[in-house]
Order: sequence, then C-alpha cells, then structure tokens
Amino acid sequence: MGHRTANGATAALLVVIGLGLALSACGSAPNSGSGEGQPPLSQRLFRVHLLADDKALDRGMLKYQAPRSLATGAGAVLTVQVTNLGRHPESSALPRYHGWVVYPDDVPTGAILGVRASCSDLACAAQSATRQSVLVPGESVGWSWQLSAQAPGTAHIWLVATTYDQNSNISLHETQPIEITVVVTATPGYWATKIGNVMKAVIGLVGFGALVTAAGWIWRRLRKKKQPASGPGSDDKTPAAPSSA
Repeated sequence: MGHRTANGATAALLVVIGLGLALSACGSAPNSGSGEGQPPLSQRLFRVHLLADDKALDRGMLKYQAPRSLATGAGAVLTVQVTNLGRHPESSALPRYHGWVVYPDDVPTGAILGVRASCSDLACAAQSATRQSVLVPGESVGWSWQLSAQAPGTAHIWLVATTYDQNSNISLHETQPIEITVVVTATPGYWATKIGNVMKAVIGLVGFGALVTAAGWIWRRLRKKKQPASGPGSDDKTPAAPSSA
C-alpha cells in the first residue's frame, strides 16, 4: 500500500513539473504581435521575403525615343525599351545608343515591370500592355504610345517604371517621373480651321445679313477713296477762244 502511495505521489509530481515546463515554453515563445514595439511574426516574415526578392533582382536599363516636335493633327510614336543587364556592378557605365535617350539610374529587372505614361496637352494612346516580364539577362522588352496634339504649345510626358514583387501589386522599386517635352507647332490647316470657327461664331452672334451690310459699306468706302479728287476750278466752264480783231 505504501509503495502505491509513493508511486502516485511521484506521478503527480511529474505532472506538475510537465505543466510548469509547458507554461515556461509558452512564455518564452516568439512574440506573435501582442508585445510592445514588436511587429507580428507574419509581418516580420513578409519583410524578410521582400528583402530577399529585392536582393535577387537584376540591374536594368531604360531608354526611350520621343519626338522633339509635333505638328497639330499629325501623329508620332513614343517608344520605351527596358533591357535586363544582369548583376553587373553599380559602377558599370551604361552604353549609348544613337537616337535614344538613356535613363541614367538603375531600373531593376528580373521581375514583372510596369511602364506608365502620363501626358499633358497631348493625347497618348497605349499600344502595349502596361505590365510585362523582363526576366532573363540580355532580354529587352518594349512599350509604345501613339501621340497626337490638336493645339500648338508645349506638351509634357512623364514616364514611370515600377518593378513589382513577383506577380503581385507590391512595388519593390519605382523610378522618379521621367519628363519629356514636346513642342507642338501649328499647321496652315490649323489656322484655317481657327479662322473658320471664329467666322461661324461671329455669324451666329450678329447674323449673316448684318455681315453683308457691313461688307457693302466697307466696299463703298474703299471705292470712294480710289476715285481721283477734283482739282480747284474744275467746275468752271472752258473759256472761249479770243475773237480776231
């Protein structure tokens, strides 16, 4: 009987010790977000994954071709190309291309890349998908927009390239807006249209009859100015020839 009592006491002691160890383990487990100043574990893991994805990116080069000037009513094309340069040192110089403007900063590739164009005083119609993959070193992907303008002046285009994390909407890198200036010039057809619109507005305001009357008055005034002025004494009669003595 005494032996059984001792065994029971030992078993109870072991249970108490086990509960104590379990509670101690729970107390020392990583903070799940309830502690002061510590982000949730899921957020910390998410940040680690983002940093790893960012470190795995390749360098990239963006270049573009854009018209310096554009006539009203005419069209032109804006072309952007991004090339995966691989993992070159940051100090490696970017190549030059005739007819292209090379963006001097790194545009990270090896992921999904989006290029957007925002235009002011200019119509920009996209001719390619905004988001495209630029994954392999040496690979080049292009974007293009059809440009048109209806009024003369100075138009502006802003390009922004965004590198996304895998196939999500999470941005790993985004360039500063790349500004492009286009001078829009007026054609003779543009001015003819403007004059025609002004004439339509005037006719609608005063009426066609009033314009005809005004035109007739101006015409009569011009004819009077063109007639030679009469000299002094022009109304006197011609003197008779002197009679012979």
